[in-house]
Amino acid sequence: MLKHLDFQLVEEIPQKEVEDNKKLQKTTIEQLKKIEQELAFILSKKST
Repeated sequence: MLKHLDFQLVEEIPQKEVEDNKKLQKTTIEQLKKIEQELAFILSKKST
């Protein structure tokens, strides 16, 4: 019974929340890429 209820709740996510999550995911990935570039730059300076 409880598992079924959880499944219903997961199914009923509002469209706006789905869109917000996608935007957040995109922003997070962009920020991680920037951090990755900064780290690569710092490490390349350190090795010279």
